[in-house]
Amino acid sequence: MTLAPKAAIETDGKQSYVFVVVNDRVDRRAITTGGADGDRVEVVAGLNAGERVVVSPPAELSAGALVVTR
Repeated sequence: MTLAPKAAIETDGKQSYVFVVVNDRVDRRAITTGGADGDRVEVVAGLNAGERVVVSPPAELSAGALVVTR
């Protein structure tokens, strides 16, 4: 089971998505969510365990943006 923080999940209409960090750049990834457990949401499709997501992404963040990881 893959879980993601609620603060990392954004919606565009009915589609949920997250920004995944790949080689210091972000990729917008459509996801399918399941149930919630506190501040975490089950991701049933679109995200693999261990992938890094951007938590509370700023509104101006877009795919391909360079990010600094902490």
